Amino acid sequence: RGTIKTAGNRVRIVNNDFDTIAQAILLDADDSLVSLNRIHDSAVGFGSLKLKNVTVANNVFTNNTGQGIAIGNGTNDIAYGVSLVGNQLIGNFQGINVYEQSTGSSNEGANRAITITGNVAAGNKFNGIFAYGNGHLTITGNTSYGNGGGGIDVESGDPSLMHPGFITISANYTYNNAFGIAVTGPGPNRRTSYIILEGNVAVSNAARGFYLAAVSRVGVSNNIAQNNGT
Repeated sequence: RGTIKTAGNRVRIVNNDFDTIAQAILLDADDSLVSLNRIHDSAVGFGSLKLKNVTVANNVFTNNTGQGIAIGNGTNDIAYGVSLVGNQLIGNFQGINVYEQSTGSSNEGANRAITITGNVAAGNKFNGIFAYGNGHLTITGNTSYGNGGGGIDVESGDPSLMHPGFITISANYTYNNAFGIAVTGPGPNRRTSYIILEGNVAVSNAARGFYLAAVSRVGVSNNIAQNNGT
């Protein structure tokens, strides 16, 4: 019942049960694996500020008062080659939270090559899957339903961000959320670009099934929206 706090490289955290902890796993280790853990009734399940080549796979995060998975926390938090795969995120405040805010004249703080695939986010008080910051992000094959916020919400909220975009959202199923899938850029004079929205299903969400704002160079194909609000 203690926090696992790690640093270094090639860490394996596998097949554990964590509960009633402020933060169950705090990872600062590259080339690592977090898998087959059950993390529940804590504050934050898995958290890290800076990662490289890390896989978080097939874990169960339930009834945590914060995020099930939290990647990044602010300025110049760097994540490369991170995969969030096959996790269950149920009844937390927020399911998955990827937050990165880079500043300056380059995109050294950019979240690059982050993949969120095959996860189930259900019954979370806020968003099922939320990503804020720069792009180079793939969200595919996830199921997100019954969340108090969006099923999938991607935002580039700071106009100082460099090169926001290169986002693929495909083959996801969202239903019974406040809204289905949203992508919003920093503002009318700076847009999030190079977005693919393909093969997603948004059904019976309280507001829109799909929402795009302040974006450019967008490909939208083979999506289904039914019985959503406006």
